[in-house]
Amino acid sequence: MNAVRKERFEFRLPEAAKRRIEEAAVISKVSVSQFVMESATFRAETVINEHRRLIVEEDVWEQVMAALERPPAPTQSMCKAFERYNSEESWICD
Repeated sequence: MNAVRKERFEFRLPEAAKRRIEEAAVISKVSVSQFVMESATFRAETVINEHRRLIVEEDVWEQVMAALERPPAPTQSMCKAFERYNSEESWICD
């Protein structure tokens, strides 16, 4: 079942681009709207995923994984903070 479409985009484009999009929609056997929506959504997802991806060298990745696998022992101040967080007193406002 298709989701209800409530939002709308309007834009101007060169005539040649419009013809190419229409031709591609016909070849794909979908409406122009469907073709543009799918194409734009795919491109948007690609851009967002590339932006969110972190690329590091292999040796740096190995250092990160080693640090995650063998974290340092908690410091005394970290232990105290954890105790405060877990105590009932941490829920009382001053």
